[in-house]
Amino acid sequence: MFGNLVAASVFPDGGTGYKTTWIIATLGCLLVSGAFNYFGAAFSTKAGVILGTVEILVLLGLSVHMIISAGDANSLSVFTTEHANAEGFVGMSGVIAGSVYGFLAFIGFEAGAPLAAETKDPKRNVPRAIVWSAVIVGVFYVFGSYAASTYFGADKLFDFMNFNAGDGWIGIAKNLWGAGWIVLLIALLNSSIACANGASMGGTRHIWAMAHAGAIPKIFAATHHRYRSPVGAIYVMFGVGSVAAILGGLYWGPVASLGLFGTLIAVIALPVHMLAALACPVYYWRYRRSEFKVVVHLIIPTLGVLFLIPGFFVGAGITVFSFVAPLSWPINLAAPISLGVYLVAFGVMAYLVVKKPEALTALSDHGHTGEDAIAVEDLVPARAHTHSIGSVRGEVAVEAG
Repeated sequence: MFGNLVAASVFPDGGTGYKTTWIIATLGCLLVSGAFNYFGAAFSTKAGVILGTVEILVLLGLSVHMIISAGDANSLSVFTTEHANAEGFVGMSGVIAGSVYGFLAFIGFEAGAPLAAETKDPKRNVPRAIVWSAVIVGVFYVFGSYAASTYFGADKLFDFMNFNAGDGWIGIAKNLWGAGWIVLLIALLNSSIACANGASMGGTRHIWAMAHAGAIPKIFAATHHRYRSPVGAIYVMFGVGSVAAILGGLYWGPVASLGLFGTLIAVIALPVHMLAALACPVYYWRYRRSEFKVVVHLIIPTLGVLFLIPGFFVGAGITVFSFVAPLSWPINLAAPISLGVYLVAFGVMAYLVVKKPEALTALSDHGHTGEDAIAVEDLVPARAHTHSIGSVRGEVAVEAG
């Protein structure tokens, strides 16, 4: 996304210059976000807060301007299915079909969990970070979506994807702010870096934790001698990410490649979230029965799973329901690729169960015993304990946005 925004702004007509600029900008985005991770969690968190705050303020300003400019078009009817008029997706079926993209937009709110080992008072701050990030970002999304719907026209939203050559928000900024659209472009570029930074913060800590527990090779648990960042995991994540981004963009094009990878992330992540929801009542019934509440720990997680199932079928292109449409190339590759990923994951899990059960125990003990299976001292020096991720709540909130 970062590379495409830069290249399309410099070379709107495409050509060789576009491709070269896109590649350089993409690698530049990965280099910057990788550097944020390399210099440690505290540095990365502060960078995420700054970048995310700039993005949110600019988009809020544009949203307010859109609402004011919409005048009499402002209406609460946009919160109903009245304007869900896309052919084949009329009414509630369109809402359900679009839910997979809403889910994709929210992925990241749980990024605070892997940072527990680097968080001051994690049992208090991590749950709050996760919940408040979802709430704050949800309100932000609703406000921005309302503004775009009323300004562009609720009955014409199906055409929004083609507005301004597929760059609708930039087109609106040009209409309202003139040359000031550059401000929005900078905010969106900030958003791309913040997103890469926040996602990799969680991902690299996952890799580090698995390596530290012995589930994967110990080389991935390597930490920097000074910054105590998980450099082994960082090198792998950004190395693989760079190759995937460039090869995917060259073969399918940046936009189509983004669509494939985004859909792939959603299709892989949805079952994980559903399993986590189903695990909630089991966990509380087995380990914290005195705290078990039927509504909170059973009914709500079950309803969450039921809501996510249709979205999963939409993302995977599995035509079980009438509102599920077959996916176009290359997005239709998401389902078979995700199936391959899960088969490999199950194979690795089976190997660990048979050959390294102690590694799984080390990872799972962190959950129900109340004791950290992974020592904080292995990742963060003592002098950093009091300040390293005390602000994780804010970082996760703006990262998810």
